[in-house]
Amino acid sequence: TDMMENLVESYQMRIDLHAEIEEDVEIVGDRFILRISMNNLLENAIKYGNDLPIEVTLKTEKDKAVIKVVDQGIGIAESERRKIFKKFYRVEDEEVRDSKGTGLGLFIVKETIEKHNGSIRIKSNEPQGTIFLVELPLDRKNE
Repeated sequence: TDMMENLVESYQMRIDLHAEIEEDVEIVGDRFILRISMNNLLENAIKYGNDLPIEVTLKTEKDKAVIKVVDQGIGIAESERRKIFKKFYRVEDEEVRDSKGTGLGLFIVKETIEKHNGSIRIKSNEPQGTIFLVELPLDRKNE
């Protein structure tokens, strides 16, 4: 919770970001690399979000912390979704090609989340945009 609140607060100075952060959500992990991963998701939402509001949520569902980053941008074609987590992959769309990037951001995010025994999925945000859905196991030792 603290990490996500701090991250959201720093981004709210730059963009229209709406957040719903549940209190006392704890996971076990490397705070530094997890913050880099969440930062990558937010940077992508800004880069491809058409300057429209972004939504971030953190909540618990069963035994998982669930983080959603939602933008209203150009979206990612269904045919590209399986490829975007590959190392150095860049979407072929001309709108995306004009933006700078190495093709490492989402690769790092996926590797980080999986090393923390979590998962990441991508969904379409109808009528436009993208939803990244991250699930990480909760720290149950404090219960």
